[in-house]
Amino acid sequence: MKKQNLLKDALKKTKTLYRGCKSSEAQDIEQNKTAGGIPNEQDQPIEKPSKEQAIAQVGELADPQFTEYSESQDIARRFSKAEYEEIVEIEIESKYLTEGSGSESGWVVNRAAPILKITRTVK
Repeated sequence: MKKQNLLKDALKKTKTLYRGCKSSEAQDIEQNKTAGGIPNEQDQPIEKPSKEQAIAQVGELADPQFTEYSESQDIARRFSKAEYEEIVEIEIESKYLTEGSGSESGWVVNRAAPILKITRTVK
């Protein structure tokens, strides 16, 4: 029983998220192992976005430092722009995430936040 509870706690510390992107961005995410595909220069500590930054990201004042993923692969496909060729699935530690758009099951994350895993799917 204790082993099962430890596993549940470990799973809560990570999230699986999705977003549409161009193949070049998916490649950068995979190569740099970061949520936005940019290198984390000098291995700087990454903090999760503030609530205010998450609200701005969802609106028209999006900060290029952040990006948004969805908990739903279907939503990621629906909101994916026509020029996006892939859907990326990432596993990331929850400590880097701030809740974003409710209608999109969104989570806002710093583009330099490290990811644990990526899976690429062509649309």
